This record gives sequence, C-alpha cells and structure tokens, in this order.
Amino acid sequence: MVLSLVATLSSCSATLDAHYGRPVYARSNGPVRVIDDPDLPPVPYLSPRQVGKIKAIRRDERMKVDYLEQRKRDILFELDRQGHYRRPRGYDDFRRNRLQNELQKVGFRINQEHRRADNRVYSVLTNEQRGYWRR
Repeated sequence: MVLSLVATLSSCSATLDAHYGRPVYARSNGPVRVIDDPDLPPVPYLSPRQVGKIKAIRRDERMKVDYLEQRKRDILFELDRQGHYRRPRGYDDFRRNRLQNELQKVGFRINQEHRRADNRVYSVLTNEQRGYWRR
C-alpha cells in the first residue's frame, strides 16, 4: 500500500512542480524536454515566412554538403573505373591528374592512407563493378 502511494507521488511530481514555477517535463520518446523554464528568455515569435526562410537556408546547406559528397564519390568512381593495371604508362595520366585536382577542389585530399604502397589510389569499387581492365 505504502509502496504504491510512493510510486504514484513520484510519477506525479513533475506535474505537481508546475504550480511552483519549476519546469514541467513533457513525456516524449526522446530525452526529457523542458516546456517552460522561467530562467530562459522568451522564445522570439517567428512568422511562417521567417520559418520558411530559415528552413530553406538549412536545406541549401544540407544540399551543398550532399552535392560535394556526391561529386567526391563520382570522382573516386571515375578514378577507379579507369584501372591502372594493364594500361601503358602515361595512357590516362592527364585525366587522372585532372580528376585528382578536382577532388582536391571538393576538399577531399588523397593522403597516404588512401594510397597503396605503389602510390595507387585505394579502390572504391567491387571486382564486379571494376570491369574488364581490372581482371
């Protein structure tokens, strides 16, 4: 009997505190959210248009990052698809160098971890994707 009373009181404590100006904790699946904290300044009112602008800015930033990531992948794919094994020396070098410069512009530097001992770039493809030249 006493235990059940304690359990009920502890579950109600967050709502009871609301009367004394303390934060009220909302139930959510995530972490506890503070609904009304008197120490925080009031949230500024944003018109729907302002909210839309903020969302658009954030979306553009996300898309920019996605674009750079995608470009990096495309370039790595290109670098890997033109295999360096059975081609004569210097066959595709100008193209490969251009792609690597482009990679540097995108902000992806091929450093020592990305190179093999013989200075080839690590593979980003599986053997099936790699095609005839790599067999």
